[in-house]
Amino acid sequence: MKKSLILVLMCFALMARAQSDSAVVAVDTVRTDSGRVDLNLSLFSRYVWRGVQFGTGPSVQAQIAYLNGGFTAACYVAKSTYGGSTGYPNTSNIMVGYRYRSVSLFVDDYFFYDEDNLDRYLDWSDTTLHYTEARIRYDGSRCYALAAYNVYAAKAANKGLYIEGGYRFPDHAISLFAGYVFDDSDLNFATSAGMTNIGITKEKKLRINDNFSLPLTGTLVVNPNYKHVVDAPGVGRNFLTLVVGVTI
Repeated sequence: MKKSLILVLMCFALMARAQSDSAVVAVDTVRTDSGRVDLNLSLFSRYVWRGVQFGTGPSVQAQIAYLNGGFTAACYVAKSTYGGSTGYPNTSNIMVGYRYRSVSLFVDDYFFYDEDNLDRYLDWSDTTLHYTEARIRYDGSRCYALAAYNVYAAKAANKGLYIEGGYRFPDHAISLFAGYVFDDSDLNFATSAGMTNIGITKEKKLRINDNFSLPLTGTLVVNPNYKHVVDAPGVGRNFLTLVVGVTI
């Protein structure tokens, strides 16, 4: 627990100087003369990323982002609450990118860790636990599309280009999305190409009183490529997953 807390604080400190695939809800915003800092903290019933479930229990996820003009730098951390020390439910992601109008270019560094390998964060050898990904994203008024490619990893299958697109119905607070991986990819936990991430998300605000409400989300995720998800500790081979989340 102490090591996990150290990692979270380290990420937050890095971002004080400087998204995941989906948009992030800013629960708190600190504005400065040179930009702004957005913060969020969420609790999800499961940690599901690109159609793959990690761990078997709820996931606490936090993000801090610094934005200045088109420049964005952020740190995202997911921590499992089920007590397991192996597998991939514990993740950090440091992102740096720039947005011009509707197009964003990002470089992401994913680090999957457990309680026994936090001291390997600075290990960039051929056995590194880091995955570096280049990502381009388009955001329209209702739709988005992205393409992401793993450019560096440890002797891993880096060939898998991942693409994803989505459409939002703002009047109903509903979003549809679909993602496809083109080859085997360690970062995407796929041993074969296939449609890996199809789903629908419903958003709703739970009103507590006149001044406070909680943003709730419910997402149904289908992974038609579930038979080709890697067989690894803590990685689920689920065809269908329901995720409920709250941001506080």
